Amino acid sequence: MASRVRLDRFLISPWILSWFPKLAQNGLPRIVSDHNAITLGEPRDDRAPSPFHFYNNWLEDDELMKLASEGWKNCKVSGLQGFVLSSKLKCSKNVIKNCILSRAKVSSSLKANEESLTELDRRTICYGLYESVRKDLVSTLEDLWKDIRREEQNWHQK
Repeated sequence: MASRVRLDRFLISPWILSWFPKLAQNGLPRIVSDHNAITLGEPRDDRAPSPFHFYNNWLEDDELMKLASEGWKNCKVSGLQGFVLSSKLKCSKNVIKNCILSRAKVSSSLKANEESLTELDRRTICYGLYESVRKDLVSTLEDLWKDIRREEQNWHQK
């Protein structure tokens, strides 16, 4: 006979809550066990800007490199050489960052390409491999392999 008992609570005194008013418990996902682990802590409020990471596969993107060089050229700054260099790097960084963020918002293309490939495979099985479907299949596979390669390079660099 199995007994179901909730053990997902912490016992703390009001004195502790007066020192840590935002204290909260969080349940972690259960992966293997039939129990959920819980944590007790305050939510982190990190407002520091995230660091800028440059990925090597961006060098293969002609459009991105063109935008970065235009950002470099359009940044008109005068002063000491170190200040000029720093300002031009910031301008290029902002252009790259905005471009990458806009691309990420447009689509998560890896998942979209996987779903599209599944749909094309289903259409091929149901209706046969017509020329239009074959072209879509080849195009989707090319895009999928590019996305997989880009993701692999990112993970390798990370």
